[in-house]
Amino acid sequence: MKRAITDGRLGRLLLADLSMKYFRSQAYYDSAGWRGTWAMDGGGALMNQGIHGVDLLLWLVGAPRTIYGYARTLARQIEVEDTAVAVAELEGGCLATITGTTSVTPGFPRRLALHGERGSIVLEETRIVKWEIQGEPERVTDGAATIGAANVPTALGSQEFASQYQAIVDSLHEHRPPPVGGEEARLAVAAVLAIYESSRSGQPVSM
Repeated sequence: MKRAITDGRLGRLLLADLSMKYFRSQAYYDSAGWRGTWAMDGGGALMNQGIHGVDLLLWLVGAPRTIYGYARTLARQIEVEDTAVAVAELEGGCLATITGTTSVTPGFPRRLALHGERGSIVLEETRIVKWEIQGEPERVTDGAATIGAANVPTALGSQEFASQYQAIVDSLHEHRPPPVGGEEARLAVAAVLAIYESSRSGQPVSM
């Protein structure tokens, strides 16, 4: 997906749609004192579960110029949001929608759809379910999505995290930058914080 965008095969990007509709029960939040708190969790559905999807979206399509959002606590007894929606104008003019929740039953895989002048690509978790670009054969990724934590947090395996930590350790031993630097990671956090600010103020936030 990244190569197709970078090479301009989708043409000018027009619309991106990120949907993260997860389920976390009240018992999940009650199981640890830090969960669902501003002081220790830093946020809810967007900052905890949804931050990885936001990071992926911005890595693929670019940084936001402005963000307007709503963050609400609708279903759980927690301090932070369990339901949020936002719209962003990205660099280059592409418009993006972001939906993040932990209050949807039964929970659904993360879905990211990118639409350009010459075609569309849809990613469901780690599986490409739609690839239609003018002049290219249609393609999908065989098999099921490799991450299935939409409604069962323990479905996340340790290998994804272990390989990330190993890459950081290797970079330290070899005196080279890590594969993903802190500056890049800050962008997703800044975007989620902007959604929170917009929700509080009722105004769009410039990035």
